[in-house]
Amino acid sequence: MNGQPVISMRGVTYRYGSCVALDDVSLTIESGTLVALVGGNGSGKSTLLGILADLLEPALGSVECRTRRRPAIVFQRPKSSDELPLTVCECVSIGRYGPRRLFRRLGGADRRIVTDLMERLEIDHLAGRQFRDLSGGQQQRTLLAQGLAQQSDLLLLDEPTSALDVAGQAIVDEVLREATAAGTTVVHATHRLEDAVRSDQSVELAAGRVVHVSTRTDAARTATRPLQK
Repeated sequence: MNGQPVISMRGVTYRYGSCVALDDVSLTIESGTLVALVGGNGSGKSTLLGILADLLEPALGSVECRTRRRPAIVFQRPKSSDELPLTVCECVSIGRYGPRRLFRRLGGADRRIVTDLMERLEIDHLAGRQFRDLSGGQQQRTLLAQGLAQQSDLLLLDEPTSALDVAGQAIVDEVLREATAAGTTVVHATHRLEDAVRSDQSVELAAGRVVHVSTRTDAARTATRPLQK
């Protein structure tokens, strides 16, 4: 950790109708760190990611993201992907488009970035395959490559390892470590406490509240502690 906060949240509350999804959440995240949002279903992880991505507006509190580019967010595989005739290469290439590049062709530098990411995530041999025909783990690595292709300094991931086997987990771990070493801040939601051990900071949520925050050093001591309900 380099001591420079990239995210500062103070007293953030978010509601879906009368249901409180986040309740008075305060959190500081430093630049270039790997952060795990840990908690069970309904704990508020996805809502917190949505707020950090500026997709949701808090009812109360303040959020300050000191990023140079718009955050990149990767949700779990959307159901609509089963209907889209996209190859793996085309799916990853989407990450190179932005609001100012929608109608421009990708250049050589863009194609090199896409190829490099497919190689690093070991999906280059699937480049011509239809995304909808892939296994769950292969789809997750493809979507991660798409998020990384945006080259944002804040990458937000919703359950990026849920469908991965041990080998796939190791590949993703290495790529995310490379990203943080290059200065990208990565915040990923997970329901697995073991992911906290591999992260620089873990934030445990329960019923929309932050119940525990730890660094990588003390996360190893608490990794077997059961999730709060």
